[in-house]
Amino acid sequence: MLCADTSACCVQVLTSPKDIEMWGDGLQTRSFTFIDDCVEGILRITKSDYKEPLNLGSSEMVRLTLNLGVCMSRCRLQTYVLYVLQLIVPCDMC
Repeated sequence: MLCADTSACCVQVLTSPKDIEMWGDGLQTRSFTFIDDCVEGILRITKSDYKEPLNLGSSEMVRLTLNLGVCMSRCRLQTYVLYVLQLIVPCDMC
């Protein structure tokens, strides 16, 4: 099973009987925002007079290796993480 993003990593931690595979070196980062915060932000901005571009996302970045480690720790899982460093290109794009 390949771990391409954070949600996929958490699912793998809970369901994978084997080692976890992660695309890249694990140093890639993602930002996360609670959906409730996004909905509240959208409602507030649509009811306001604000007319400029606005980013409702988070500026806090989390490394995938750190997030995976937290998932593994909370699930009390000890397994190996295999990093897939080669580029995998779908055949229709060759």
